[in-house]
Amino acid sequence: MRLATFLKTMTQLPAEELFYLANYRLGLRSGKIDQAVRQAVQGSPAGSFRNPWPEPGGKLHLGLFLGSDAQVLSHAEEILSGMTRRYGGAPTALRLEAPLPLRSWQAYGDTLEGEDIKDYWEDARFGWAVPLARAYRLSGDARFAAFFWTRARAFIEANPLGMGPHWASAQEAALRLITWLFCLRAFEPAETPRPDDREMLIESIYRHAARIPPTLAYSRAQNNNHLLSEAVGLLAAGLAFPEDEQARGWKKLGWSLFNRCLNTQFSEDGEYIQHSSNYQRLALMLSLLGCLLGAGAGYRLDPWPRRALTSGCKWLLARCDPVSGQMALTGHHDGADFLPLHGLGLNQPTPVINALLAWLGQPSPVPPGAADELCCWLAIDPPVYAPAGEWLEAGLNLGTAHSWASLRVWRGNSRPAHADMLQVDIWRKGVNVVSDSGTYRYNAPPPWENGLAGTRSHNTVSVNNLDQAQRAGKFLWLDWLHGEILERTARVIHARHDGYRRWGIEHRRRLELADENTWRVVDTLTGPAGKSALVCLRWLLRDYPFQIEPYGLTLDLGSELLSLEVKSESSLRRRVTRAGQIIAGEGEAVETDGWISPTYGLRQAAVQYCVEANERLPVQLITTIQFRPAKKAE
Repeated sequence: MRLATFLKTMTQLPAEELFYLANYRLGLRSGKIDQAVRQAVQGSPAGSFRNPWPEPGGKLHLGLFLGSDAQVLSHAEEILSGMTRRYGGAPTALRLEAPLPLRSWQAYGDTLEGEDIKDYWEDARFGWAVPLARAYRLSGDARFAAFFWTRARAFIEANPLGMGPHWASAQEAALRLITWLFCLRAFEPAETPRPDDREMLIESIYRHAARIPPTLAYSRAQNNNHLLSEAVGLLAAGLAFPEDEQARGWKKLGWSLFNRCLNTQFSEDGEYIQHSSNYQRLALMLSLLGCLLGAGAGYRLDPWPRRALTSGCKWLLARCDPVSGQMALTGHHDGADFLPLHGLGLNQPTPVINALLAWLGQPSPVPPGAADELCCWLAIDPPVYAPAGEWLEAGLNLGTAHSWASLRVWRGNSRPAHADMLQVDIWRKGVNVVSDSGTYRYNAPPPWENGLAGTRSHNTVSVNNLDQAQRAGKFLWLDWLHGEILERTARVIHARHDGYRRWGIEHRRRLELADENTWRVVDTLTGPAGKSALVCLRWLLRDYPFQIEPYGLTLDLGSELLSLEVKSESSLRRRVTRAGQIIAGEGEAVETDGWISPTYGLRQAAVQYCVEANERLPVQLITTIQFRPAKKAE
């Protein structure tokens, strides 16, 4: 990092976070943290074990949701064959062992033998055990429970204490121990393959919890889902070993950190600190578990966290399509779908929202049905159904359930995730046809190392081929930008941001609902008199057959056509890019142009339409996106 960037980092990041980060790095260099971790994970619990996970069922029975669903059983059979759907993607071989020889936990970085370390960590979160639990509760087939127990023992034996990548992250330890507590409850009626399987797992849960405190300085420095995960993990383990002195300290520390997270990590409008739909889902799931565990221990939640979590549910609901239930790909998407106790599939946060709203005593606009399964697993009565337009009205959205658009505006009071200010998404009949790019991977060879986070990967305007904020690292942005709503009506959202204030340039965007089938987006770039700038507007569309038109293109969606036109009084250069390759037009494309990543580790070709104007400001670009019926072949 250059000196100027380092100094800017020191002045722009919160002092408390910098203090904790410095403390963590000094502890690593001195060897104190390594020694603390090695010593902590050697312990064994004193006294009895009491699983804090609720008994599934409540007033409802899981059979109401699982029924005789063949898909539940077929998914479980797939796992018995040794396959898992990592990040919700295609089947791949389940892998719980790390490459040999194992090294000390602190020797591991972002990659392992050239592969993203998250691929190893994902399997070791034991999320694949959730479909087995659903199938076991449906069928009573002991094979599903036996597979979990056999693989859990194999994992523990293959990952000796403090050695290997699976001890490298305290967050991974926390998520794994919470999942194991769930599995102990879900498979409780079944016999274990070996008499000591349960005792072995319980002892490992204790040691996983002991792994967390020595590196809390790192999580405090992050102040995001890492700290929230570890807080809930400590609280859960503290409750699981009520007679153990160390565990009683975990319970107290976990509840304290959990409350700190709820008080500092949600904004007034409910947006989570990481500016991400998927991390919002993870945060809400962890918050739900923390609330349930805390209530079981007799703790009470303060009024502000309750309001923050209610607003957090509404924030995420406003980024979900009412037809499909799918959420927008806003911000970082690392594929985390922690404890997916439902059968709705990928990118579906409505079960978590429903369960948390139910616990908070709030109604939900999500219709009763499959989204209520999580409530049943947690012994929570489903929320009162309150159908209303609030689903869309809660966010910066226009339109109806079957045809709607959103405008991305946020205040820069925490580190940005993506440089995506004034991004526009358009949903049509359950499909996100004009879409965010997603993330793809954090740890991969350039340019794919979090390569879709920049402004050029979003449906917005870049100036001079620069991002809206200064990128200083894989996850670090400086010169945080701020957005402001200028006008909000039933048919118009008008906003601005100051991401280009370094050059005295302001970007305003007006999103208009012209009629039920037509959207108009007006981008205006202003600056000092006589100043010239390269203004580039990009639109990312799903990969449907398309035809290039004089002022845009037409996408064939099947039953209807989407036409996109961009006009301006300025002279425009146009190009169409797909999967990193220019299909038509002039200019330069990069390898990351024309891609969408629906989940971590998966990228799909997309159509990116780009126009450029290189002249004096002001520059105005008018985009019209219209849907019309497709002509039937005679």
